[in-house]
Amino acid sequence: MTSRSTAFLSSRSPTTLLLILAISSRLIHLTILHILSRFLPLFDTSPLLLSGDDVPSPLLRWDAIHFASIASKGYEYEQQLAFQPGWMGVMRLAGEGVRWIKAYIRAGEGGVGVVRVEDVLIGGTVISNMAFVGATLVLYKLTAHLYTPTFAFLASLLYLIPPTPIPSVPYTEPIYALFAFTGFYLLVVKKQYISASLFLAGGTSVRATGVINALGLIWYSLFGDGGFMAAGELTAWDSLKRFTIGNVRSYVPTIIVIAPFMTFQWYADRSFCTNSARLAGQWRPWCDVKPPISYAFVQKEYWNIGLFNYWTLSQMPNILLASPVLLVSIYGTLNYLRKRVSSGRHTNPSHPALEGLYICHLVTTCLLLFSSHTQIALRVCLGDPVVWWNVVSLAFDWDKSPDGKQMGRRGMTKVGKWWVGWCLVWGAVSMVLWVGHYPPA
Repeated sequence: MTSRSTAFLSSRSPTTLLLILAISSRLIHLTILHILSRFLPLFDTSPLLLSGDDVPSPLLRWDAIHFASIASKGYEYEQQLAFQPGWMGVMRLAGEGVRWIKAYIRAGEGGVGVVRVEDVLIGGTVISNMAFVGATLVLYKLTAHLYTPTFAFLASLLYLIPPTPIPSVPYTEPIYALFAFTGFYLLVVKKQYISASLFLAGGTSVRATGVINALGLIWYSLFGDGGFMAAGELTAWDSLKRFTIGNVRSYVPTIIVIAPFMTFQWYADRSFCTNSARLAGQWRPWCDVKPPISYAFVQKEYWNIGLFNYWTLSQMPNILLASPVLLVSIYGTLNYLRKRVSSGRHTNPSHPALEGLYICHLVTTCLLLFSSHTQIALRVCLGDPVVWWNVVSLAFDWDKSPDGKQMGRRGMTKVGKWWVGWCLVWGAVSMVLWVGHYPPA
């Protein structure tokens, strides 16, 4: 790197530098995906069924096929009920925008036409990449409040080299990450409960697992910046008062966070559990459950999701594939809990507000390990800030301040070098697998 470029980078603020790096990484990644698509044949030709092109867009793979179909045609099949409608709504609106732009460019060629699959793919890709850039910046701001600016900058840098091509394609994870990070930022930094719950509800509208974030909101409502440890120093009366006020304060925000999931279940009931379906012999088992919740049934019926269902010998390669994220999650969480408990009530090793976020992280990790297609941890980690805090904590040899907080860094550890190397290698491999529509998804 030249002295001129070094001087330019050093003169930038952290957020400006992260913005430049994030946009650059997206442009490079998208370019590579499109170049690869010209040379790699499809292993699975299912994208052809939706696109109708001989060479389908490299954006149309795996779940993106479902997303594009729903965004352009609506919910047609029961298995599509596994996907929350928020992201499909965004893709549809973005696709409408692409359609109007095309019509403006082709003025005089006959109307604006209808929204095509290509339109929702392009629109969704633009939004997904923009959301990833935004999530990177919000992750920095949230982390800088809870840790230090140096720690936050390193976490955001590592976030820019995830072990997945998902940030470049029309998937739910980037926009979910933007909603979740912004929601927790508004909650912890700005103390805006309703605004925070609206953003967290946005996360629930695109991924059903967003309801887990309600746990973090409830925990923060109960214990605030002091955390659980500080609550132990209160008198019985003050503890009861704080618990009561915290409960009441969390009611409306929690309902808001969960509402998108329950609303969609109501929609599924009204759309699929009809008298005509009963008369036609198409009545589904989940329609008899009160209230009718389609999500768990559809996940089990079509993807074999359930407790320990994925723990088979044939799936061991997929579980091992996700092991770096899982190991960092588990070890980092145990390390945090050990320090939190051993530090006592007067010297905290980290910001107490982390407690609620670590609870959400632990629940998510258990769900991935015991009751999911475990390899999706490679992309779900994009929406979990704790993963990246754990990585940075383990990746660098940190100096400690008198109160035990991580301050400066002395250098990268073997874990850090291993993590970066793995992300670069698997990130490159996963791009090839994505374009060729090769498993694992």
